[in-house]
Amino acid sequence: MEFRNNRALRVISTIVLALFIWTFCGIFEIAHAISNSSELRVQSSELKAQKPEEKLQRDIEDITQTIERIKKIKTHEELQGEKENLRQKRQEIEGHDAEIRKQFQDTEEKIKGLSDEIKQRHKDFVKKYEENLNTLKRNLDDIEKAETAEEVKVEVEKVKTFLEKTKPPSRHTPPKASKPPNRVRELKRVRTSWLEKLGDFLIPSVYAAEPPPPSPADLAETLETPLTQEIREMAAKHGNTPVGLYEYVRNTFKYEPYVGSVKGAIQTLRENGGNEWDLASLLIALYRASGIPARYVVGTVEIPIEQAMSWLGVEDANIAADLLYTQGRHTSLIISGGKISVIRTQHVWVQAYVSFLHTRGAASGPGDTWIDIDPSFKTQTVSQTLSLNGIPTFDQMTYLSTLRTESPLDFYRIQLQNFLDANASNYVADALSRNLEIVPENLGILIGQLPYKALSVDAIYSAIPSAIRQKFTLTILDNLGFTHLTYTAPLPALVNKRITLSYAPATSADASAIATYGGLYATPPYLIQLKPQVKLDGQIIAEGNPIGAAQEQKLEFHFESPTDIDIVQNTIIAGEYYAIALNAYAGSGSHQEIIDRAQRLAAIQDTINLNDPITLNDRLGEVLYLSAMLYHQNLNMAERKMAAISSVIDIKDVSEMMYFLTTKVEYFFGIPKKMTPVSITADMDRNSHLIIPIDGDLNRIKPYAILEGNHASYLEHNATEKMYKTEALSAVKGIQLAHDQNIPVHTVTAQNINTLLPTLQISEQVKTDIQNVINSGWYAIVPESNLTVGDWIGVGYILQNPENGEAYYRIEGGHGGAVLVYAAYIADMVITALSDFASNSIIGAIRPKLCFPGQDNWLFTKDDTCYTSVTFYEACSVDKDNCLYKYDVSHPEFARPLIYVYENAPEAQLTKYIKASDWQSQDGAPYMRVGYAVLTTIEFMMYYFKATNHGLLAGSGYRTKTRNSSVGGAPRSHHPDGVAADITLTGGPNPPRKCDVLSLADYLIGGKGEALHEGKASTVHIAIPGKNNRDGHKYKWSCQ
Repeated sequence: MEFRNNRALRVISTIVLALFIWTFCGIFEIAHAISNSSELRVQSSELKAQKPEEKLQRDIEDITQTIERIKKIKTHEELQGEKENLRQKRQEIEGHDAEIRKQFQDTEEKIKGLSDEIKQRHKDFVKKYEENLNTLKRNLDDIEKAETAEEVKVEVEKVKTFLEKTKPPSRHTPPKASKPPNRVRELKRVRTSWLEKLGDFLIPSVYAAEPPPPSPADLAETLETPLTQEIREMAAKHGNTPVGLYEYVRNTFKYEPYVGSVKGAIQTLRENGGNEWDLASLLIALYRASGIPARYVVGTVEIPIEQAMSWLGVEDANIAADLLYTQGRHTSLIISGGKISVIRTQHVWVQAYVSFLHTRGAASGPGDTWIDIDPSFKTQTVSQTLSLNGIPTFDQMTYLSTLRTESPLDFYRIQLQNFLDANASNYVADALSRNLEIVPENLGILIGQLPYKALSVDAIYSAIPSAIRQKFTLTILDNLGFTHLTYTAPLPALVNKRITLSYAPATSADASAIATYGGLYATPPYLIQLKPQVKLDGQIIAEGNPIGAAQEQKLEFHFESPTDIDIVQNTIIAGEYYAIALNAYAGSGSHQEIIDRAQRLAAIQDTINLNDPITLNDRLGEVLYLSAMLYHQNLNMAERKMAAISSVIDIKDVSEMMYFLTTKVEYFFGIPKKMTPVSITADMDRNSHLIIPIDGDLNRIKPYAILEGNHASYLEHNATEKMYKTEALSAVKGIQLAHDQNIPVHTVTAQNINTLLPTLQISEQVKTDIQNVINSGWYAIVPESNLTVGDWIGVGYILQNPENGEAYYRIEGGHGGAVLVYAAYIADMVITALSDFASNSIIGAIRPKLCFPGQDNWLFTKDDTCYTSVTFYEACSVDKDNCLYKYDVSHPEFARPLIYVYENAPEAQLTKYIKASDWQSQDGAPYMRVGYAVLTTIEFMMYYFKATNHGLLAGSGYRTKTRNSSVGGAPRSHHPDGVAADITLTGGPNPPRKCDVLSLADYLIGGKGEALHEGKASTVHIAIPGKNNRDGHKYKWSCQ
């Protein structure tokens, strides 16, 4: 994502994660711990319009634009005008250089006690800066000396080459039409040559020899069959008997036809489903925990076609065979009487050594016979109330036409309901859902044979071989392709475990430099080196080579199955923090697992010290990981509903989502000068599906893929907003908002790209993305110009395959995900203030309140007033009608809480940082309301300006509609369901500048309300929620 300043925000120069954490704390209550980290503090003392390095970078950008214009000019007058622009920029650069050199002197003083290595890095940085600056000035002088247009253009090319070589790197990852994140895998068809006639083959003996006797390996723990307390308790719950355990797994767990070993017994147990390998692992683990030897058998089987279709949940014989073949099973069809009668395929089942001769497995006891058992094979019944022809498909373009609260799935259900109202008015949309139920088998004994014909046994394993396991590899490379770190593990060892990628100081010298500056993000990145660390549930499992802080690296994920390898690529920054969540098919863990993790996180929140890297992982890593897992879980639930209503089976590959702490890096001629936390970004890298139409109608694939892709994009902003209580942006939302802002949205195709693409007022990177996919036969859905959301400027866009609906759902910057847009530009000193503020506040995950003065706790409890104080209505009981007239609200969620003004106790603390004397209630009333959003805004502003020795007085009040009609003032002084406040700047030695207050208020509010001049020289008016900022003088706030 690219963040760009507008004029008003040039007062505000850097980016802060802490603001979004503090203001919109979300369900995980992370503000206190994260903001308390010295790593998120940046040392600064005053709000600046622009720092010298930003001015230098701005001038370099202007020079780049000027030389592009020079290449196109046609007249001498135009050329002289552009040369004059370059002369002015050169003069400005000289001025910036003087300020920058003062910074270099300050740095030398700061690091004088550090190692020679750190000092040499600073010298090298200064030398490189001087070389680049001198080259630029020399090139500009050469343009000035050039006399003819041709000579000027020659020199311009030199400047262009130099600036290209020294420009900051781009994080943008170009799309590849061959492997989009939202991918639809091709359904492979069983070849005609594989059709065989019944009787044209010989059936070998199933077992060439007697199965070997039980060995210790048949009772041993393995990666897939851990004998944990959870497994032992489940085995005991079902009697520890062979038949009881078999019927439990066979009748309870869904069959999912993916490839290889992925989940293992524990995750299969928790997710209530798996393929033949994982269901076998679960049953084997339960057997071994009960003292029953058990192992895996791989063989070739024949299944009657009707049973096979029931098992797989489809209604077409060819589709049943194609499904198994596409998923890596050696499969062929048997023809009898001119039609398909049998599927022959490779399969896995369980062999257990049970007490069979006397009890048929109904009781525990010493074993006497090896029995073949298949917990994965089961027939199913179909329930579907209504089946109609002509059912509409998801209308993507209408869904994208305006910002909607309903999800794509809900929107599609409305479409279906409208169709049913016209064609089957007595039904609701759920009547179209096709659902499957397992036909239970409760014989009470083991019958001693498989439910199909076994032709051969190809292998017997006590433990699953490595070649059968799906694997995950994480690799970090530099821009030259050299590997800095690689780690590979089987998926059963990783599923539902927190994987994080973070960076630690490479040496003690680097650690000392970070400590000197007070944190990683306060340290100039060119001074230090970091080493990447991969952790699994907080434990380091891999460590990479050192690299300079803020340097770009390439992050690759390799997903290896027994049938293929898929590679996902990202661009990352050394110093950022990444949580990686893998989702195993219909999994992502049970809801209870996520609740348990959240509760464990809450239990340690008060003891976490984020200066300790271990607790950083426990806190930030867990929050980001839980965010990704909640996203996976919500998408999985929606996919099950979408598939049922679309008459398809969605076989989802292992998917991957990253939530990460993003930074903004500032550069001097391509060398990192400063790294600042910017926001949380969600990026869905792998969302691959095999879509199986249950009736063989391949036309069902594309509409489902479009519906699922839109829903996945919708959840990227919707789930993120719910988790973090702030606004987020996704591709779908970006397009919807463009429509609502009257920005035309275009569908760019091969037929119109040459005329349409040049007219789009969007970044060249996005244009290149569009060009690349259209060259592959795709199309793009993109707004005509950039969208502004809070402080984010860019576009959301969709690159889509017209054949099968697979797509990239992108936001500016190349991410397929969501960015929290209110983690935006704010001054360094505000970061410091936020850190101090949050580290001394009681920040909660629920809506806040203020307690009455004199109480021990005054921020963020659950109800409207403290439990130890009278309530607002009790205090007003003598005149209830008048009380309601003055203070009742139509939406208490926004207008809470009510503060009682103690006029005779000016020193009483209304909040942690605000005394009663700092506030004035409207019209001198004894009560005043401060809504949630206004509270969090003013509370921080009061703290900040007090902390910097400025004076500030807040007047806050709420007018009901009834009361507003009886008092003077503009009609829109009433703020429905909210509150307004006047912030008055008071005297003293250092009163704040009005531009500072306006800029900070406008940033804190974003697009949720307004910050106005209010007419008085000393007063700012804010309202949240309210109309968007209508102040025409907004761009004159800059403090010059």
